[in-house]
Amino acid sequence: MVGKLVAILVSLVAAGFMYAANVSGDDAEAKSRYRMELHDQEGSAYVGFLYAADETQVRETDSWAGAMEGDVLYRGHYRLSVRKAGERNDSAVQSIAFAGDGISEFNASREMVYAVKASGKPDILVVTQYGSSNGVLAKLYYIQDGKVEPIQFTYSEREQSEEKFLSNHLIALPDSTYQTVAYRNDLGRWVNETWLFDQKAAAFVLQKRSEDEVPPTEAAGEQSVVPIPVNLK
Repeated sequence: MVGKLVAILVSLVAAGFMYAANVSGDDAEAKSRYRMELHDQEGSAYVGFLYAADETQVRETDSWAGAMEGDVLYRGHYRLSVRKAGERNDSAVQSIAFAGDGISEFNASREMVYAVKASGKPDILVVTQYGSSNGVLAKLYYIQDGKVEPIQFTYSEREQSEEKFLSNHLIALPDSTYQTVAYRNDLGRWVNETWLFDQKAAAFVLQKRSEDEVPPTEAAGEQSVVPIPVNLK
């Protein structure tokens, strides 16, 4: 029994389902559905690739909140890989699973991946999935010590989450905090939250939360939101 469990674990590792792995840069770039340039805290540039070795493509036949009839949808077990800009394409790159062993879906007609760039801060990569008619489920990433790291949302010592429901773009505020806004159907209200980015802990730590019946005025952020276009190859 123990031998069988070991064999299963080894096969999973070999298949790349564990958290981190190294893959060929050529392989990641050739299969990439999204290609992005990201900078770390020091301004060093990295090239990122979001790809799935088992990707399939379908054309939506109905219209609903997540797609319109005729939209092209890409599905698969996606991974996020990065390498330092200027390195050889065939060098090994770090690779982490986007959704563990779950299948993700990207709509070529929707903005689902973007980077938040602000002076003096590392770029924040935002990768989203359909959430509801009111917004998306977002996961955040940044470059730390030459590696791509997922950012955890920390509400308290006992409550953390790897993703966040957003109705608007993530906003970088001038005071080194970030703002998220979401309309919650279960509350019937808009929720506005302010987060402090703890880079050492790779976490957004909740600082302030408010609710209102009307959408909050969008804060003036010192940032640029850079949409990452889908690769239609």
